Amino acid sequence: GVGDHDFGAVDDDQIMELATALCLQQGGADSTINEIRVEFFTFSRAGWNAISNAFRELPRLKKLFLRQVLVRDDGVLLPECISNTVLQSPGLEEVHMVDCSLNAIVAQSLSRQLLLPTCRLRVLSMEGNGIGNVGVKFLAQALERNQSLVALDLDRVGCSIDGLVALSESLKQNDRLESLSCAGNGGLDVPLSLERRDKSSASDESSQPSYQHPFEDLLSVNTTLKQIQPVRITSRINYLLRLNRAGRKYVGDNYVMARLFHLLLEPVSNDPDVLFFFVKAQSGIMQQLQRERGV
Repeated sequence: GVGDHDFGAVDDDQIMELATALCLQQGGADSTINEIRVEFFTFSRAGWNAISNAFRELPRLKKLFLRQVLVRDDGVLLPECISNTVLQSPGLEEVHMVDCSLNAIVAQSLSRQLLLPTCRLRVLSMEGNGIGNVGVKFLAQALERNQSLVALDLDRVGCSIDGLVALSESLKQNDRLESLSCAGNGGLDVPLSLERRDKSSASDESSQPSYQHPFEDLLSVNTTLKQIQPVRITSRINYLLRLNRAGRKYVGDNYVMARLFHLLLEPVSNDPDVLFFFVKAQSGIMQQLQRERGV
């Protein structure tokens, strides 16, 4: 792989020389480069086109990591140049574009790529790019049908609860994504009363808050997601994620409790929230406990 390079003092001619060298020395079947990382550099359009064309000549290139990489032409940002590199490199499996000033239009282009049956992208990070609710909804629509992505990073993309609700609804149709990160966005601060909602008396339902975390509803049907990193998650979300990590997808809802009892509880027997939701999910067990206690 290729590590970090200091491109801070490199002009277009040198970039083109580097691109030519990459093609001559690493292009073709004998290429050994599988990862490229570029950070903190602003390219001209010509310089970026040269280097991105070289990337496409590297058949073993699987991972591209960009941090604060910008493309400008006469002072105007051209974020679509960066996304075009991804779109035109079908062999890429992992792409990180962190703080690259990408927008919702770029997210729309990437969503089209995710819909292609030939898409091989497994990991996508849009961290720190202001794609907003519009961009998140574009990606959400693609996730309803995408069968390649297993990890998606949407940290600090400027979305609110509306975008996250759209994402959670789309993921109800997705059985591939295993890891989702969306920290640093608005709308995920869970009211303290929500933590107590499931623990309150069943006869006092009228006093329970109507708010529900969007990912709580998602995980009631999605058995593939194993990791979610919002600002806060509820105890029930934590419990369902534990079930998914233990193999809920393969066992099935009807038998998951009995078959995964020891796998789930042994390593977390000191977690009262997980224990509570496990016991609550057992059909009739609460009534049985009450009868045995003479309540």
